[in-house]
Amino acid sequence: MGKAPKRHTADFKFRVVLESIQKNAVAEVARQYGVHPNQLTMWRKELLDYGAQVFERSPFVLSARSTTLPCPPTSV
Repeated sequence: MGKAPKRHTADFKFRVVLESIQKNAVAEVARQYGVHPNQLTMWRKELLDYGAQVFERSPFVLSARSTTLPCPPTSV
């Protein structure tokens, strides 16, 4: 039987990808964090392909006129 795949949090993936971009060193950063370089390359591609969605309009994104986040609806 093979080993189960590791599960990494979104925060971990983001930090590793960000460091690999800053250092421009996939293999070195992958080795440092114990992930396969191909996996890190896939995460980098995902960030570059879908990262712009972070800045799309969302009810939880600050508006240009407001400096506070909208409160989520509460159930009573």
